[in-house]
Amino acid sequence: MLSTSALFLLGAAIGGAICWLISRSKISTEYDRARRESETERATILERLSGREAQIEELKDVLDRECEQSAKLRNENASAIAELSAIQVRLEEERKANRKFLMLETRGDQHKFAAAIGALGCEYALTGETRVKVVLQGGIEVRDLYRIAAQQNIQIRRLSYKRDSLEDIFLKAMENGHGGL
Repeated sequence: MLSTSALFLLGAAIGGAICWLISRSKISTEYDRARRESETERATILERLSGREAQIEELKDVLDRECEQSAKLRNENASAIAELSAIQVRLEEERKANRKFLMLETRGDQHKFAAAIGALGCEYALTGETRVKVVLQGGIEVRDLYRIAAQQNIQIRRLSYKRDSLEDIFLKAMENGHGGL
């Protein structure tokens, strides 16, 4: 007959086979459940990843638009600075060309006096029998007019002096440029 140890081994083998058969279905069921859960988690993670990729693409588009807008604003800023520089140059030129306007009321031969003023290079206009408007050019002073008046035997009865204000100069600069006035 079979010895006890052989019977023990045979019983252990048969018990192990029965346990394996019983637990095999449980193991298979648990394996399938774990596999479904991992596939579900994988699908969720892939969906989240896809959403993040879409978000990244959207942010890249926003960044590109912002970069284009920034470049456009930099170009507009550069052109505005150039235009401002041009206006400042024109304003400085007007300031340098700031002329002196005089209104003279005289007694004597006004035409002869006006011709002498014109010979100095000054602009003039006769506005009546006794009045002369004069625009002094650079280097010509009021004392030069008095000197000519003395040479021509002309009396200067009244002299009104006007110089362009900063506002006048600015308005002239804006009228000549692109200021819209």
